[in-house]
Amino acid sequence: MSKVEIPNPPKKPINAYFTFRNQVYEQVKAKHPELKMIEQSKIIKEWYDKMDENKKKGMKDTYEKELKKYKDDKAAYDAKYGKQIKDQEKKAKKSVASETEEDSKRKKKDKAKKAESVDNKKENKKDKKNAADKKDAKDEKNKKASKAEPEAKKVNKKK
Repeated sequence: MSKVEIPNPPKKPINAYFTFRNQVYEQVKAKHPELKMIEQSKIIKEWYDKMDENKKKGMKDTYEKELKKYKDDKAAYDAKYGKQIKDQEKKAKKSVASETEEDSKRKKKDKAKKAESVDNKKENKKDKKNAADKKDAKDEKNKKASKAEPEAKKVNKKK
């Protein structure tokens, strides 16, 4: 099965306010370059609210016509390419699912290796501690022995 090139779906029209905003944004930006975009947007909103109702109605009517055309175009697009799009989405989901399974297996292996590494570190710490304890015990024994020797010599000298 050859892969059919599916064109991009039709785009939704922008509503009346955004049509107005796109028309006047550069003017506001030129008049108020020092303002942040949010403040510029507030000015645009004020201008839109003060705009003549007939102009607003004209923009809204244009939007409604464009919206109807969009819906018709979208329905035709879905009728023509809908099945192919769904098939591609299914394939993509299967691909993602298999990748997730592989990731899951890899993560389990990594987790097991990490746990093993942690266990090995704990073992090494225990071994080092035991070695240190043995060394301390040996040192303590040597200290006692070295203290006992001079006392033994003193006792021998007295005799």
